[in-house]
Amino acid sequence: MKFTAILLILISSVFAQERHKAEHKPRPVTLPMFQPGPPRVDDFFYLFIATEDVKVPADCRGSRSVAAIAPAGAAVFQLFANDVMFGTVEFAPGDPIPHFTCSPIELHAGDALSVITPIVGDPKLSDVAMTFILEKVSARPTGQ
Repeated sequence: MKFTAILLILISSVFAQERHKAEHKPRPVTLPMFQPGPPRVDDFFYLFIATEDVKVPADCRGSRSVAAIAPAGAAVFQLFANDVMFGTVEFAPGDPIPHFTCSPIELHAGDALSVITPIVGDPKLSDVAMTFILEKVSARPTGQ
C-alpha cells in the first residue's frame, strides 16, 4: 500500500513538472542599448558576450529601435556574431524607426554579438536606442 502511494506521488510529480515546463516557456533574453548623440562612424554601438546559448530569430523578430532624430540619409548598422556579419538595422532617410534584416543565428556561451555603427556618418541621426530580443536555446545533450 505504501509503495503504491509513493509511486502515485512520484508519477503525479513528474506529470506536474512536465505540465509546468509546457506552460512556462523560458523568458527571452532582452538586450537594451542606447547611445546619446550622433553615433561615431564605423565603431561599436554595442557588444554583448553570451553567457548561455541563445538564438537571434530571423529578422530579429521582436526587436525594436528608434532614433530621437531621424537620419538625413540612409544609415545602416551592421550586426555581427563573432566576426561574421549576419544582419543589418537600416534607417531610411527621415525615418526614426529602422528595418531589421538578419538570418537566424545561435550564439553559445562566450560568443560575441556586436552592433557596428554606420560606415558613413549622418549629420542628423542622433540618440539611437535598440532593444534586441533573443530566444533561450534548450540545453544541448551532454557530449554534443
